[in-house]
Amino acid sequence: MAHAYHGSIGVVYGEVTLPITCEDEIVDLVRRTLPPNAGLAVFDAVTSNTAVRLPLHRLVQLCKERNVPVLIDAAHALGQLTMSDPSTPLPFSDASTSLIPDGALAAPTPTIASPPSTPFEADPACVPALLDPDFWVANCHKWLAAPRGSALLWVRRDRQRAVRSPIISHGFGDGFASEFIWDGCRDYAPYLASSAAMRMWKALGPRRCVMYCRSLLADAVRLLVQRWWQACGLNERELLSYMVAPLSMCGSMALVALPAVLQVVVFQDAVPQDVDAVHADDDESSVRAQIESSGVWSKKVVRQSDDVMKVRKYVGTSTDAKYIQDLLHFKYGIECPTKTISSRLFVRISCAIYNDLDDYIKLADAISQIADDTVQQRSMANACEIKTSETETV
Repeated sequence: MAHAYHGSIGVVYGEVTLPITCEDEIVDLVRRTLPPNAGLAVFDAVTSNTAVRLPLHRLVQLCKERNVPVLIDAAHALGQLTMSDPSTPLPFSDASTSLIPDGALAAPTPTIASPPSTPFEADPACVPALLDPDFWVANCHKWLAAPRGSALLWVRRDRQRAVRSPIISHGFGDGFASEFIWDGCRDYAPYLASSAAMRMWKALGPRRCVMYCRSLLADAVRLLVQRWWQACGLNERELLSYMVAPLSMCGSMALVALPAVLQVVVFQDAVPQDVDAVHADDDESSVRAQIESSGVWSKKVVRQSDDVMKVRKYVGTSTDAKYIQDLLHFKYGIECPTKTISSRLFVRISCAIYNDLDDYIKLADAISQIADDTVQQRSMANACEIKTSETETV
């Protein structure tokens, strides 16, 4: 746990060990680091940078036990988690997800249909009355497909007196809703148009759309891992060697590691602590030991000779990520965020109802071509270096 002070506010940071293997790791981290006298706890419904769906029910309950107010940032919730039933298993289990064969998988395209007749529940992340935080904020222009400038603020009734509009206008002093609803020359068009987005989701069937996107996400992740890491037929636990969290903790987004050749690494002389760290877990069947045996999280020590051992260190930066993202955008016409997490490079893929597997095949092809070009450029650079060295020798 670390404390950082900004003015009179002390911010508490807890370091997450990546990759995350289960919800318990998040809850245990918050339990260890959250002071009982904290003024406010802020949690994302779905984290933007790492695309992890947090266990909000458990986190909110933990905060209530310590009398800590909670604010939920649900920016990526509406439309991504809308109307999914928490009691129904998602299509991420090993038995229900298909594996990628030599060819591409066919992903059905959703069509306009009536809402499902079977009952379902709204996801608590999307309905603050079910989650019962103190404060809840969300926007509607992301996954909900409403216009920009439309957003939501929900404040529990007993907290509303303490929340005031920063703009003093016509409704000042007339109550919580009145103070916010008429605050000058605001354009109400985005709010009014949001109802059209809601009608679209109702026509498509919210639960059906969520299940389609999550099933497509599982297939897309397996496709990319197979293409970039030559790893086939992996179960959810094995996929963690190339992700930051299991599919069961994802909504309609996930991070997938870029190929090894695009990772920025250096090799340093190994010290005894490095060797010990690799073998620190005696139980080789443990989840984390399996994850660290291969893939982007590998802690393998490379033996160059009997007495020389090297350890791989990842040193990727946001500049490296931006280079890849710009290549995808300007050269291949693909918009896909590239992230640097623990100095490792990932793409953050998103699955919406208008996507199908062909979109991720194009992404796989583009990254594979970038990787091939990188290998060729390095070979040319090494050849020039050798030629220069020979010239200097002569």
